[in-house]
Amino acid sequence: MRIHLSSLTFILLLFCSVSFTAIAQEEMSLAKAIQIGLNNNYQIKLVLIEEKIATTNNEFGVPERLPRITLNLREYNRLNIDSSPTSFVDGSYTKSEFTAGIDASWTIYEGNADKINKKRLEELTKLSTGHSQLVLQNTIYSIILAYYNAVIESEKLNVYVETLRLSEDKKNNAEALFDFGDIAKHDFLNFKNAYLHDSISYQQQSINYNKTLVSLKYLIGYNTNDSLILTNLLDFETEIPDFHTLEQAFLSNNIDIQNEIINVNLAQHQIGLAESTRRPSIEVRSGISEELGTSKFTGENRERGAVFDYYLSLGLKYNIFNGYREKQRIEVAKLEKNMALVSVDEKKQNLKEQLKINHEDYKERKRILNTQQRLINNLTESLDLYKERYESGYSVFIEYRNAQMELLDAQLKSLESVYQLKLAETEILRLIGGFISKN
Repeated sequence: MRIHLSSLTFILLLFCSVSFTAIAQEEMSLAKAIQIGLNNNYQIKLVLIEEKIATTNNEFGVPERLPRITLNLREYNRLNIDSSPTSFVDGSYTKSEFTAGIDASWTIYEGNADKINKKRLEELTKLSTGHSQLVLQNTIYSIILAYYNAVIESEKLNVYVETLRLSEDKKNNAEALFDFGDIAKHDFLNFKNAYLHDSISYQQQSINYNKTLVSLKYLIGYNTNDSLILTNLLDFETEIPDFHTLEQAFLSNNIDIQNEIINVNLAQHQIGLAESTRRPSIEVRSGISEELGTSKFTGENRERGAVFDYYLSLGLKYNIFNGYREKQRIEVAKLEKNMALVSVDEKKQNLKEQLKINHEDYKERKRILNTQQRLINNLTESLDLYKERYESGYSVFIEYRNAQMELLDAQLKSLESVYQLKLAETEILRLIGGFISKN
């Protein structure tokens, strides 16, 4: 008895299905993939630590605004041997001293530099938070693209499965007809070749799909051998807001623009710090100390004594001239602020252009997708007609096969259009800061 190729295929598929069931499977939604990715991403861990550092610095504030108090404790033990003929002390003596004191200083005015530094710390905290949000946004964006790339490859695989199923049915039918002598060997080989070509295409697409799953697992740091079942469909918004509405959200929520504006504020504070050096500074100093000491001369009893000291001073410092260094710093700070303003305008223009392109791309691809869907409906109807014509003997195999390949090509292009539509939608959401606000 001859074992047909279809029987071997069935045995192989049965073996594969048993093997795959032995591997643990886990459902993976897009939200779950994003959460896993955010928890495992090293860059996110680093920027969150940096944000905590900036927040801590801001909470402690500016140390220069507070007085500085120092406790001083000193002890001296001396042995002096003096044999100089001009000294009133002849011989040796010992002396011990212990001094305790507190010194305090407070800069009560320094050209408002302390207030400006406090504002700088607040802006640096905002910038650190903006940096963290930017890393979060880019991570979410990458995970979304990787996830839907795997979904689209899965949908393509389903198309190849359906095509392979039809080819196998036609091949099996042709094989039975060939065994009974109802068709020529040439016709049977055509169906067999078509089936083998579709089998190869299916296997190649299986490899492509598995690669996207591996890439997704690597991106989110999912270090398991479990097979993933993606639960989110490749859907998209049926309607998106008009460009003017998107532009307003873009100008208000775009993280890149917000960070550039913070840089402008920091540049303005730098001008204030440079200008503060032209103003006088006032400092108050005060202190109290007491010295306890003993001395003993040779042949004499030990003598004890104490000295108490207190001081209070008020100092003013004003820089009259130091070679135009302040003027240079102020001019450089103003130029750096102008550079920051230009960067904001450039960033707005570039990102607004990207938003416009993706908005138009979304609308065009949506129209293309509708046309492709109508084409798929027509090609499906044509394939049924070619099938009837071939079975009735009014057409040849090549016509039926061409109709089948045209339908396959249209289905794959339609899926690619859906993916490109999702890309445009995701990019629009990124530009208007939708990931962070939704998260």
